[in-house]
Amino acid sequence: METFSEQETQILLNFCSNTDKPVFVLKNLPEAIKGALFSRYSRSTKSLRRLLLDEFLSSKESGLMELVGQGTGPDLAAATLKAEEFYNRVLDGFGDDSVGELGGAHVAIEDVSIVNTKILQDARVGGSPLEKSTRYVYFDQKRDGKWLYYREPAIMASPFANDYLTCMDNLFETYSRLIPSLTKYVQEAWPIDDFGFQPDKNSAPINFRLITDEKSIRRAKTAYSASVRAKVCDALRYLLPASTLTNMGFYGNGRFWQNMISRLYSSPLAESHNIGIAINSELGTEIKPFVRRAKKDDYISTREERMKSSSGVIFSFLYGGSVEAKRVTLVDHEKDALNKIVSACLYPYSNQSMTELNARALVMHSWQKKEILDSYVGDRKTRRDKPGRAFEQAYYEFDICADYGAYRDIHRHRILTQERQLLSCMHGFETPEELVQSGLDTEYSDAMVSAKDLYNRVASRMPHEAQYCVPLGYRIRWRMKMNLREAYHFCEIRSGMQGHTSYRRVAQDIYREIKRVDPVLASYMDFVDLKEYPLGRINAEINKENKLMSLGAKYYLDTSALMRASDELGPGSTPNILPGVDSIGSLLMQAEFNRCELYWSPTVKAELIGRGSKGEATIRVFENRLLMLPPAKSDVSESQSQYIRVIKNKLINNPKDFEVLNHLLLSSVRKFVTADRIFRLVEPELENLGIELILIP
Repeated sequence: METFSEQETQILLNFCSNTDKPVFVLKNLPEAIKGALFSRYSRSTKSLRRLLLDEFLSSKESGLMELVGQGTGPDLAAATLKAEEFYNRVLDGFGDDSVGELGGAHVAIEDVSIVNTKILQDARVGGSPLEKSTRYVYFDQKRDGKWLYYREPAIMASPFANDYLTCMDNLFETYSRLIPSLTKYVQEAWPIDDFGFQPDKNSAPINFRLITDEKSIRRAKTAYSASVRAKVCDALRYLLPASTLTNMGFYGNGRFWQNMISRLYSSPLAESHNIGIAINSELGTEIKPFVRRAKKDDYISTREERMKSSSGVIFSFLYGGSVEAKRVTLVDHEKDALNKIVSACLYPYSNQSMTELNARALVMHSWQKKEILDSYVGDRKTRRDKPGRAFEQAYYEFDICADYGAYRDIHRHRILTQERQLLSCMHGFETPEELVQSGLDTEYSDAMVSAKDLYNRVASRMPHEAQYCVPLGYRIRWRMKMNLREAYHFCEIRSGMQGHTSYRRVAQDIYREIKRVDPVLASYMDFVDLKEYPLGRINAEINKENKLMSLGAKYYLDTSALMRASDELGPGSTPNILPGVDSIGSLLMQAEFNRCELYWSPTVKAELIGRGSKGEATIRVFENRLLMLPPAKSDVSESQSQYIRVIKNKLINNPKDFEVLNHLLLSSVRKFVTADRIFRLVEPELENLGIELILIP
């Protein structure tokens, strides 16, 4: 192991997690410098830390010493600019696009249409997207008196502008209007008394009517309410137009971002072009060298015109599809899939060539092939026990015609080939069974038919822009080609009980098609779920509640700040504990806490009760919305303490983080305010953060 002088060690510790171990992490370096360092590393005999010292830190033009205050040169921005210019020279010297994969950035993209989320997510390699769910969040809020959908510039400049606004407003109004009616129907059709709940993760389910423990009852009600909400969202999302504005988060390496920006520049949609400009501009503040070559790709942008000029008949099909299309059609598959996979199973445990093994597989008895497959697959205990790469030898191609909402979920699978047609109204729309059973289908159908009328008129002039008019319930055609190993993953995860009914049925149909042509290979798909469920999310929500209970029992914090939060909290009004803390919401986010229970001590409770007429406000979550319950009585004893449950996505496991959080909250107290004031202060931010608060007596 290479050793460093005391001075070198002190400098290196600014940039490396250690100086005396073979495995270490780089830190405090611009992404551009990390990329340049690894690029040079691949062509040097020096260790990375020595290379960093000799060729990067010692170079005045790199600007790195200024980044940690080791020099007397320019400020941070100027030092970063010098580092980027240095990287540009290194990048130009190597001329290898793979260098762009050595650094990356997180990008948030807000108020993007659903149409463009698919364009953004088309990239399969180098980036990881997350998108606001239509399943757990109601899209029933306005901003400045307007529903949240994209006003497409070409449509708004056309004679269809007023009709577009009227139709989109009608879809959102219908969506919002049906929420309470459908919620009431779901609760009556599948009452909580029909379900069993586990008091804890190790117990057998008990019918709700037989549960006597108050905490178990509350957990069961929370799980049930969340499941009902998901059921309602699942049905009503069909009404949301593809113009609906949503939010996305991406992490991607530099090469991914450069390719994405070029693809956005090459899109026929104005929104895509504008998003490309915005992403390029923002990435220029972080990883500018990685995306500096992004530009419109004429080869991509002219492909459609080339196709039109060579075969106009192809584009006449765009408007002539069959309404009664089959949901899943197996187009092509390997005719000798079993033999190919058997020989591939043997290959890593043999010294023979694939040609020889293929020949042997051809003459094997069926029982011998089955024995090889049994040994190779083994005893799968969960769907995460995936068969090995031998199962990648067989491919299946499917033509699918399903609702656009299902496509949005399925589109995220990347280890396969997917290609879609333009979104249209040509293949009809799905009508959720719950809307039919509840008698709400007429209102739904009227809104869908109105959208189709608008789409037809807009599509006659601008087929790409017309996609914004189409609700998610309309069907879209796309093709998928995947190997058997990916099919195992896809069918098992997408057929799961907690999934949306629409994509569950696509996964189930794909499984049935594979089983029809290759029954032996499909026989190991042990975790495909072919059942139907009234409330598919119920078990997942119960498991979540039980997990939260087991986690929450480990950590309790003494805090009263949420009950005494003030609307005076603003920039500069909170203690300077963390930069940028200017509200309860940002306190929670900065502390990164989640999945724990915060203990509200009896002494603090007694203090609040003693405040007199204002009393003690109670906050409870119902279907992810904060609702206020009546103030507590003044005669509540200290022994009857309460809990605030705070739920977020990322699991925290460092007890010190809980101490930091407690300190932040307690230090942010300004004055005691009423329940209504607390509600107005925290509700919008917490809902955006996906955080739920439950004060449990």
